[in-house]
Amino acid sequence: MESIQLQIICINYEELILSKTKHMRKVKIYTDGGCDPNPGPGGWGYVILDGENKITDFGGDPDTTNNRMEITAVLEAMKTYKEPVMATVYSDSKYVVNSINSWLSRWIHNDFKDNTIKNAILWKEMWELMKVHRISAYWVKGHSGIKYNEMADKLATKGRLKGIGVEPPPEPEEPKLGVYTTAVLEIPISFSRAGELDRLIKYLKRKKWDYKILQ
Repeated sequence: MESIQLQIICINYEELILSKTKHMRKVKIYTDGGCDPNPGPGGWGYVILDGENKITDFGGDPDTTNNRMEITAVLEAMKTYKEPVMATVYSDSKYVVNSINSWLSRWIHNDFKDNTIKNAILWKEMWELMKVHRISAYWVKGHSGIKYNEMADKLATKGRLKGIGVEPPPEPEEPKLGVYTTAVLEIPISFSRAGELDRLIKYLKRKKWDYKILQ
């Protein structure tokens, strides 16, 4: 009886992934998106930390949703790279984080047959990018003082203004050493009566900042 010899090659996929990503460029990406109201005019923004380089961008849509803007922020950030990168995405959207890390592969496997899945077109686009790049996502709490998450939030707000045709205001320049900057604070009478004004003045003196009280 004739027989055919087959050479069976066993692949350790974990080692294959590690060898593939070992020399990949590693980047960190902070993204945010939102609408006001939802649905309505929305914006997205991202901050990429690539070595010593910081890359930012933003955009908007006059008629969209929170989730669409959250997804778009990640998509636009990943489109920055043509060559494969290992990207760690930080988002305050659990919907985006869970989709990237878990749900999306199941949706693709089932060919989005569940009609309740929204934003399928955007998620299919994300899947194409994930074929090229290694993307993992982590959730961060919004408005909690995380520097680059706050920056992405501000960019998303600028994107929303851009989406409705309003030119976003320019970013204020950071003060340089030896250069004075001034600010006028509108302080309510109740603030002064409560003794908070005295505490504010003591703080300014401690910081050796010049101040002037305008009557």
